[in-house]
Amino acid sequence: MSNAKATALFLAGAALAAALYVAMTRYGDDASPSSAMCLPQGASVARVEMEGAEGSRLLAIERRETWRLVEPFSAAVDETRVMKLLDAVSFATVKDVLSERDLRKVGRTLADFGLDRPRLAVVFTGGGGLSRRIAFGRHTPTGDAVYATALEEGAKSVFVLPSQVFDAVNLTVDDLRSRSLASFDPAEVVSVDIKRGGELLRLRRAGDKWETTAPASAPASAAKTMEFLSALSAARAERFVWPSAETESPSAVQELSDALLSTYGLDAENAVTVTLKTGGGADEQISFGREAGDGLVHARSSHLHAVVCVPAALKRDALADVSVFSDDRLFPYRAEEVGAVSISSEAGTVLLSRNGGKWRIDAPLAAPADDAEVNALVERLVSLKLQDRAAKGLLVAVGTNSAPVTVDRSAVLGGSNIPSLRSRLVMSFPQDGIRRISVEREGGARESVEYNAERSAWENAVSGDGRGVAEKGVAAVVAEASSLVATSVVVLKVTIDSMREFGLEKPYSSIAFDRRGGEGMRTNLIIGSKAQGGGRYATLGASEAIFVISDESVERLLSPLLEDAAP
Repeated sequence: MSNAKATALFLAGAALAAALYVAMTRYGDDASPSSAMCLPQGASVARVEMEGAEGSRLLAIERRETWRLVEPFSAAVDETRVMKLLDAVSFATVKDVLSERDLRKVGRTLADFGLDRPRLAVVFTGGGGLSRRIAFGRHTPTGDAVYATALEEGAKSVFVLPSQVFDAVNLTVDDLRSRSLASFDPAEVVSVDIKRGGELLRLRRAGDKWETTAPASAPASAAKTMEFLSALSAARAERFVWPSAETESPSAVQELSDALLSTYGLDAENAVTVTLKTGGGADEQISFGREAGDGLVHARSSHLHAVVCVPAALKRDALADVSVFSDDRLFPYRAEEVGAVSISSEAGTVLLSRNGGKWRIDAPLAAPADDAEVNALVERLVSLKLQDRAAKGLLVAVGTNSAPVTVDRSAVLGGSNIPSLRSRLVMSFPQDGIRRISVEREGGARESVEYNAERSAWENAVSGDGRGVAEKGVAAVVAEASSLVATSVVVLKVTIDSMREFGLEKPYSSIAFDRRGGEGMRTNLIIGSKAQGGGRYATLGASEAIFVISDESVERLLSPLLEDAAP
């Protein structure tokens, strides 16, 4: 909530509630709570002061660019607590009110409510210097409300406010102080310097990546660096050490001496100091010093301008060995950043690229890739460490600019192989897109059927052949061919030797699918010898990959297209 909104709500809510209660009280005829309980119209709260018994000043906060503690010393404040304070007063419901005349009629004075010497007074000052002072006395006998008064031009009415209002304003200096050790956004940090003794660790952001530039230049782990920065940005002070509420000098923050810093191990010689720079050029500095007990260490924060106690784990993280921040991965990328992979072996080079989230094979032959297999491959590659380099194996490059590195075959492929990177989809087209099917079976028997669009029916494509169309057989072939998926891929690109090896040079059977839409749109499926473990080898047109298709697929693809005509 903005300060202007808080003030407006305070003015409207307090004035209306007080007016209603004045109208209902049986004595009230000269009280003016609406003017006594709120700031002047149009004012915005610029300063809040809290006073103790006898008017002693406890603290003061001011709104400049942000809210800050200004007394008893200067410090950052928790703006959420300030907003809650303003909201509590703005939304306060006046439960009852007694005017000065009412008090005389019932024989009561401010002393009867603990308001002759208030235990707490809060002064709200507007931007124009106008202010109101609300003083709090004792709680009511039931404990759920508190007596209060607002002094303005001699008015001395007593208000009954919910006890929550008192709880919200009854704050100590430490209650109001910000406990956030830092104010930076990790995503905005462009450099980190960690000085520990005579050693300097320097990290620099380069785009989406990090590198160490001291003590030596090397890739840095973006994940580890961001983890360190996130822990710092989320850290909170457990205790305030200096300045404290007892500090007498308002300028004490500027008087922090080297001797005092040395007491906490925060002097230049002994402190572990982290200096951060953001893209806007702003610097923020956090130093860690001696142990403070209970798992805490002393720390000094440029954001808090204070010496505080924070979890010791923060200092341990800053003292971590340089290797902790180093990126020892062979390929320093996140999996989602990888858009190209090259794998070379004695059989040739396979090039993979990603476009629109989908992988494809660009070499040795353009073909769709198996996204799951390639993504698993990429995950393995980005997990490889520098020590995973090998003398023999596969030559691998990740991205378009990285140098190829030799890596052991099993580290790259796991339990898989290179052909498995290709999609197992052999062919795919709409079922109503086939106009002719021609089959040559084992032994040379041939069958051919053609779709007659005028009759919306399949016909025997060989004139003079008296057989009729086997409708169920044709339907089975069409359904299987429209989305034929192999059980595995064994060769990425067909060669003469592989055709001979897998029985495709003299095939077991072949099927030609002519599609609608013009001449030349033909797909030839060649089925070869039996594969070890079941199924048969198959390829498309002697130029594609070699697949293994299941026995069930082979059976459906070779369903009879023709049958003897009924007598």
